[in-house]
This record gives sequence, C-alpha cells and structure tokens, in this order.
Amino acid sequence: MNTPDRRASDDRRPSDLQTDRRDRRASEQPREESSDLLVYWNVVRRYWLGILSFSSAITLIALVVVLKMIPIYQAEASLMIETREAKIVSVQNLYSEDTNSHEYMQSQFEILKSRELAERVIQSLHLTELPRFRQKSDPGRFGWRKWLPFLSPVPAPQPPAVNNEPGSSEKAGEQVIQWFQDSLSVNPVRNSLIVKVGFEDRDPNLAMRIANASAEAFIEGDLNSKLAQAQKASEWLSSRFDGLKEQLTQSEQRLQSFLESEHLIDLEGVYTLTSKEVVAMTEKLVQVRQQRAEAENFYRQVASISNLSGERIESIPDVGGDVVLNDLKRKLMEVQTQYSEFSKQLGASHPKMQSLAAQNASLTDAIQQHLSALKSRMKNQYEIVAANEQALESAIRENKEEIQSISRKQAQLKELQREVTSNQQLYDMFLTRIKETRETGELQTANSHFIDRAELPRRPVKPKKTQLIVFAFLGSLIFGVISAFLLENLDTSIKGTEGLLLEPRMTAALLATLPLLDSERFKPGLAYLENKQPSFCESVRTLRTRILLARLDNPYKVIMVTSPVGGEGKTTVAINLAFAMSRIKNQSVLLLEADMREPGIAEFLGLPKRKIGLSNMLVDSLPLDEVLFRLRYESGILDVLTSGSTPPDILEILDSERFSEVLQELKTLYDVILIDVPAVQRVSDALILSHEVDAIVYVVKAGVTSLKAAREGITRLRRAQGTICGVVLNQFSEKKTRMSILARIWARLKAGG
Repeated sequence: MNTPDRRASDDRRPSDLQTDRRDRRASEQPREESSDLLVYWNVVRRYWLGILSFSSAITLIALVVVLKMIPIYQAEASLMIETREAKIVSVQNLYSEDTNSHEYMQSQFEILKSRELAERVIQSLHLTELPRFRQKSDPGRFGWRKWLPFLSPVPAPQPPAVNNEPGSSEKAGEQVIQWFQDSLSVNPVRNSLIVKVGFEDRDPNLAMRIANASAEAFIEGDLNSKLAQAQKASEWLSSRFDGLKEQLTQSEQRLQSFLESEHLIDLEGVYTLTSKEVVAMTEKLVQVRQQRAEAENFYRQVASISNLSGERIESIPDVGGDVVLNDLKRKLMEVQTQYSEFSKQLGASHPKMQSLAAQNASLTDAIQQHLSALKSRMKNQYEIVAANEQALESAIRENKEEIQSISRKQAQLKELQREVTSNQQLYDMFLTRIKETRETGELQTANSHFIDRAELPRRPVKPKKTQLIVFAFLGSLIFGVISAFLLENLDTSIKGTEGLLLEPRMTAALLATLPLLDSERFKPGLAYLENKQPSFCESVRTLRTRILLARLDNPYKVIMVTSPVGGEGKTTVAINLAFAMSRIKNQSVLLLEADMREPGIAEFLGLPKRKIGLSNMLVDSLPLDEVLFRLRYESGILDVLTSGSTPPDILEILDSERFSEVLQELKTLYDVILIDVPAVQRVSDALILSHEVDAIVYVVKAGVTSLKAAREGITRLRRAQGTICGVVLNQFSEKKTRMSILARIWARLKAGG
C-alpha cells in the first residue's frame, strides 16, 4: 500500500504547498487553451461522416427543388422625373407642389406603385384574360407541391375551373391587382432623378410589356392630372374674375363719392400751402412775443416813475433817450441853476426870482405831462403788440386744425386709392392669365419621360440556382456542425480516449482502450483466452504491461477493479486481465469476486453455481480449498474465488478484521490478487476496500459513462485514500462513435418521447 508514502509527501510546509499549486495552475493554463481547440476539432472529426452526409442530402434536395423552380424574368424601364414649371399666378400654391423636394419624389414613387395605376395597366393589357387567372390555382406562384412534385399525389386531369359564384369576378380582380403590385418594383437611382420601373414574371415578353405600360400609364396619369388641375384653375379664375371686376367698380365709386363730398381737387397742394403758412406764422409769433415782452417791460418801468429823479428816468433806455424830455430836463436844470445863483444876491420877492420860480414850475409841469404822454404811448404799444400775439396764436390754431382735417381726409383718400390700385392690379393680372389661357389652350408637358424603354429580358433573374445550391450546402454544413456540437454537449458520455486525456479534472492516467466485443460471436469473459479478436487481446496485454511497469521496484500485489455506476464491463475487464496476468511464467494469480450483490464471474466463466465462496470463508471460516476454483488451461493456471452466498450485512463483513486477515493470508499465497468490487456510485464497498488494496483499475464505458460520473467516482476513491493506477476505456468502437448525427438525434427523441 502507498498510504504511508502519501503522508510522508504531505509533511511539507504550507508555503511550499501553495507555491506548488501556483506553479501547477500556471503550467495548466496554456494546456487548457490548446485542449479546448483540440476538443472542437475532435468533435468535428468524430461526426464528419454524419455532417457530410446530412449536408449532401440537403444539397441534393436543394438541387432538385432548384431545378423544379420556374425561371422568373425581369424587364426594366428607365424614367426621368423632372421639376414642374407652374403656370398659375399667385394662387398656384393651391394646385402645384415643390417638385425639388424629397417628399415630391417619394410621392411619385408611391404613385407608380398605386392601385389606380395597376388597375389602368391591367385594363389596358387585358391581364385578367390571362389563362393563369382563369384557373383556380395559379401555376405562376411557387409552392412546395410544384417544387417537389414527387412528394405530392398526382392529381387527376381536370378542365379549367369556371367560377360563377357572386363576387367571384371581384375576387379574381383583387388577385390580379395583388399579383401585379407584388411583381412590380420601383427603384430610384441614387443622387439622380432617374427611377427604374421593373416587372417580374415567368413570361419575358409579358414582363417587358407590363414594365413599358406601367411607365406610359404613369406619364399619361401625370398629364391627365395636370390637365385636370389646369381646367380647375381656369374655372376658378373665371369665377373669380367677375367678382374682382365688381370689387374694382365699387372701390372706384367710393373714391369718386369721397372727392365730391369733400370738394377736393388738389389736396396735396392745399396741405403743403397750409403747412408753409403755419411755419411762417410760427416764426412771426416768436418775434411778436419778443416785442410784446419788451413793450410790457417798458410800460411797467415808466408807470413806476412818480417824480423827475434823473437817475430813475435815465435808467429807462427809451425814456432816457427822449429828445423832448431831455430838452425839458436841461432847461429845468438851467432855471434851477440861475435861481440858486440869484438867490444869493436877490430875495425871493424879487421879480427875477419870481420869474425863475415860475419857469421852474412850468418846466416841471411840462416834464410831468410829457412823462404821462410817454406812459400812454408805451401802454398803447404794449396793447397793440399783445393783440397781435393773440391774433397770430388764433391763426396758428386754425391752421393746425385745418392741417389735421386735411390729414384725415388724405388718409381716407389714400386708403380708397390703395383699394382701387390693388383691385386694379389683381383685375389686370387675372385678365392677362385668362387671355393667355385662351390663346395658348393651356398646353401642358409631362414632368417625366422615358430614358430607356424595357427590352425583352434574355436571362432569368431568379432563382439564382448556383447561389441557392451553394447556400444550401454551406447552410446544411454549418447546421450539421452546430448539431454535432449540440449533440456533443447534450451527450456527456465518454466517447473516446480524447475525452479522458483532455479532461483537466480526470487526473488518472489512461491505461488501455479495449475494443467493443460482439457478444453474439464471442463470450466476453473468455475473449482473451479464446484469442478470436486479436485487437482485444492486444489491448488486454497492453493493460497488463502498463500495470506491471507502473511500479517495477515494488509491483502491485492486490489490484481492485471497479467502475463509476455499473454496467461498464468491470467484471469482463477483471476476468480477462486475470487470464493475462496468469500467463506470466512463475506467477500465481487469484481472481477474487467481492461483488456479493450482483455476482457474475461464475456465469461468465461457466463455473458450477455453488452457494459457497468468499462470504462463507469470512463468516463460516471455511477453508480456502473448499471455496476455491482452479482453472487450468494450456498457457497457465487461474484460481477463482467467487462471492458465495449473499449475507445481509455485506459492508460489515468487508470492513471486518476477518476480511483483512483473509486478504493477508491470500497475499502470502499469490503473487497477484485481482478483486472485482461493485460500482463506486452504487454502494460503498469499493470505498471500504480502497485502503486494503495496492492499486485501483477504474473502468469506464465508451459512449455510456459520463464524465461527471467518472470524475465523481475518482474523487470519492481519492478521498478514501485509494491509489488509482489508471483508467480503462472499455467497449470502444470507432464505427459506433461516428454514427450519423440525425440518427443520434432521432434515437434521443424517441427515447425522450
């Protein structure tokens, strides 16, 4: 046993263990990437025959279908859709559209595909009279019965059906229109005003006729639309012209009545003259106001003088400069001077003095009278200037009122004149348009014309037979590959050696691959002994050699053979391996059957059915000679110890000290002991015996055992401290692995159904 060695190898520091794990993960990463690619390649290689068969079958069906398809021809006519020149005046927006806009071009495309155009073309070419539309079934349409006539029953010959039901003609017309619209194509040429009008049909001549007829119907429809618009515009112009004439007459009458009622001849001249008068009178009013202010000031100054004080009189400019007043003042000064001089010499009663006093009084009265006259004169001047100011202000107010009145009349006059002018212009414009329409007859030209008429097509546009066949082949090939990967993912069983070698978590080595045996021709238990299938015998010898070479210094003595879930052929492997081991010279071999629940070695080897065996040796302490079978054959001797009777407590017996003692006793008698135990996932017998044996041979069945079950079994054995020598892939068949994908899917569906 290797358990002490494992424990000794684990007596390392945690840091060393972590370093080893990191190194192991780093070395496994590139191996996992390359393994993934190899897994994909192996899947394709394993299913290549089914994939290719499926692809070939689909391609052949596609070829038959394509050859049965009716060829379809396409004829195309090229049209130029140009801009439109409108011939209606300001009201043209009622009928014309912007022909340079994208919306206009899109509208023309929709007109080409419209139902109205289709009906006109159908009616002009009498398409409803075509034989294909007078029958119940349309042979021009594709259908699976037409493509695959060998899959549909052969109908009996029947005369063309005539449908006389009510509404049948309308229904047939709808079918023709639908067929027409489905077959018609309108394709604008990018960055141009050219559009391609095409039609597809099995009859190339009919396709050409319909393509040209559709383009002609479009041009004719455009002309008819223009003519209808022109007629409607002409009618509208005529009806509108009478109303415009009446409006013009009424506006002229209103203008004339206004001129007569207001007595207006030259309103503009009157307005200009009055405006100039107001300006002149305003300037004069400014001067008069200045004069009135000066006169008022002089009058108030003179009226405030109450004596003959020279200073106050001279302070008034106009009074101080008065000649008469100055002369009286001078004379008065002279008399007063003489009176002062003579008063020193003469007395007051002197005649001279009295004469001077009389002169003084006379001059003083004269001055006062003159000042009074000056006051009166100043007052008169002030009153005259004030009256002139008031008269000018009154005249200016009257002129302003007159100007405002003229402005109101002028505004009314201009409004009436504008109305007359507008009505006159509109009247003249409509009159001119009506005359042009009558003279030219509204000659219309189409916005669209032919660039190229449709010609008779020489080659069909569909079906594209080569492309369809290539597409069918590639599509079926891709579908086959996808189905292979899908089937591979759904089927988790181990199908070949690559499933074991490339699985990262299947850490056990592959010992050998045993080919599938024909159970009807060979006995599985005696296959190696009979040597009728050399490949099987060679695989068993390879298994024996690898087990022996696993430990040359300390060969395995007790070897346990088990499997994951049962039915993998572990008993067959154990029997044939025992025969191979027994052929080695001077080596004694014992085949021990520890599967007490479903024993099978006696049946495989054709031994007598006895009720005694290993269980009786353990429980009843029977001697080995009574329970042992010894098989002698020409190349060697093989001892067989069957399971015996089935005890109620198998686990307790296998885990007992008695079993260990018996095993130790057997190890002294035999060089190699092969133990056949139950499957790991079914019972715990293999886990209990795993620490009693030196090595474990793990058997999996190709195409049956899943990787998950195999991994779980190995994990459980390792947890039980069992030493797994390696894995044997049993019942491997290359032919069975390459079974058709469709057959595998069908079998899986039947099993699931």
